[in-house]
Amino acid sequence: MKKKIPSEYSNSAPIRVLHVEDERGALEITKLFLKRKGYNNFKITPVLSAEQGLELVETENFDVILSDYKMPGMNGLEFLEELRKKGNDIPFIIFTGKGEEKVAVEALNKGANRYIKKEGNPNALFDTLGQYIQEVAEEKKKKKERERMAKELEEKNKKQPLIQALKYRDWNVRMGAAWALGKIRDIGAVKPLIQTLKDKDKDVRMGAAWALGEIGSTGAVEPLIQTLKDRKKDVRRSAAEALGKIGEPALEPLIQSMKEEPEKARLGAVDACSVFGGSDFTCLAPSPRAEEESENVRLGAVDALGEIRDARAIEPLIQVLGDENRDVQRSAIVALEKIGKPAIKPLIQTLKENEDSNIRRSVVEALGGIGDKRDVEPLLHALNDKSEDVRMGAVWALGKTGDARVIEPLVWTLKDRVRTVRKTAAEALEKIGEPAIEPLIPILRDKDAGVRKLSVEVLGKIGDKRAIEPLIRALKDKNEGVRKSAAAALCKMGEPALEPLISSLKDEDTNVQKSAAEALGKIGDKRAIEPLIRAWKRENEDVRKVTERALEKIHESNDESLARHRTLRHIAKDRTRTIPRRTVVPKKEEKVKRHEEEVMLTPKQIKEIKELHARGYRDSGIARRMGISQKSVTKYLREERVRRLEELYLHLHRTKI
Repeated sequence: MKKKIPSEYSNSAPIRVLHVEDERGALEITKLFLKRKGYNNFKITPVLSAEQGLELVETENFDVILSDYKMPGMNGLEFLEELRKKGNDIPFIIFTGKGEEKVAVEALNKGANRYIKKEGNPNALFDTLGQYIQEVAEEKKKKKERERMAKELEEKNKKQPLIQALKYRDWNVRMGAAWALGKIRDIGAVKPLIQTLKDKDKDVRMGAAWALGEIGSTGAVEPLIQTLKDRKKDVRRSAAEALGKIGEPALEPLIQSMKEEPEKARLGAVDACSVFGGSDFTCLAPSPRAEEESENVRLGAVDALGEIRDARAIEPLIQVLGDENRDVQRSAIVALEKIGKPAIKPLIQTLKENEDSNIRRSVVEALGGIGDKRDVEPLLHALNDKSEDVRMGAVWALGKTGDARVIEPLVWTLKDRVRTVRKTAAEALEKIGEPAIEPLIPILRDKDAGVRKLSVEVLGKIGDKRAIEPLIRALKDKNEGVRKSAAAALCKMGEPALEPLISSLKDEDTNVQKSAAEALGKIGDKRAIEPLIRAWKRENEDVRKVTERALEKIHESNDESLARHRTLRHIAKDRTRTIPRRTVVPKKEEKVKRHEEEVMLTPKQIKEIKELHARGYRDSGIARRMGISQKSVTKYLREERVRRLEELYLHLHRTKI
């Protein structure tokens, strides 16, 4: 019977998505692209932090969570871990950046359903994202359906035996029967369930594999290993998990299955050719299907060995680290991490002896995942590896250990010749936190501007008060990028940096004055207004521009919009004159009418204009969003600026400019 997808899985059914991202622009872009790609059934709720996301999950129901990885405070992995600790199994998709494969592996290990990298063509990226959201939402609904069917079939057990239901023509019934048999752990159902592993429907096969794992019969080991060749990834994964639940009896057969090669299929073809006396040797060509099946078996076997967590699987798993298939390699890393401390010594030995840079990188990632302090010495040695991938993996792994011995080497790794290694070292130091501050401060005097900039950024992200004075000194750096990074770092520190920044406004160096003013504007504290006004009175035009922008930001953050700097300069030319309100003196009846049309705005429209303007929208953008005349928007905002300007002018006179 042809499988019928329930209407609730269709594109028209609304899918509730919680999107967690600290950048407003990224939230808007994601929503826009998904809509453009035709995913109109997504109901997206955006939040700016993982903390807000956790609160919202407590009060509202969502089908999928889409989360960024790098966020201030709680990052995407910590958010995922907190959800799973609370027993929340909502489907989770994580966004990772370029070069963050280790994050993806860790996310999947902690219970993420999918990951997607922020790279490549945006159309392809968001199309893939839309498909992932639909897939995980559908998986969630199917799981609920299976549980519902299993419950119903358990209740109807007297009327319709579950084993007979495995042959029922409706795939929903067969699937529910398999799940119900797994729940009641009926040993008599093993043979029928093994036969069901060959069912034409993938969901039924998946249910049969799960049920055999729950029952735990050793007689199911070989059939489940054969199921690792299944064309459907979900079925293979279900078979691997079932073998992991069966445990030790599945260990040796799994290790043996990891050695399967497509060559066996070709040897069989040779025998067939010789038996039939054929001279056409095309039968010796590699079979893509055989290669695919072999990879599937190895991948499934590796997953299952990780679930069993037996030390006897360590050596075979280390050998698999050299597999040509990258997915098999990653799964082996995850499996070794699950085995944990018994794997440390063989991994270290492999790191010292193996000449393949790909294997060495996989080893350091596995050591980092285990996170034992015995890993520190070999990982420190790996910082000098000739392969940049190995160095980058070692840096990431050292950051996870949290050992004080790694701080100095990581600080010096900020000078690595490869940019990605330097960046990974900066992230590792940021994760270590306060103990890294003292070793980082001397690097602010390094001759390489890129190294100084990285050090400044790390100090800002750590956010300790001890870094304030060195960062203030960095405002005098000859490199503009370093100065801007120092200002941004001080801005992140907030109130503790306020007084030092105000003092820096008096510095003789105009670069320091500008950087300090920029940081004060971003902090948005009213106490900086008077010092900024005094700095504005100085003759340097560049300083004036920056202080004007800073004053505007402070007043905007306190809901007091100031005028643009052009008008401020106009006031400075003649501080004694007052600014008359603009009045319209119509010369023709037509102009009067047009003016009246421009200013005919309702209080609700005025409120919306203010909100959009505060969010950074230009006049044309506001007009488009609201569906009104751009002239009306421009006219209102101009008059509002003049009114605010008069307030500023009076304030300047009160301070006796």
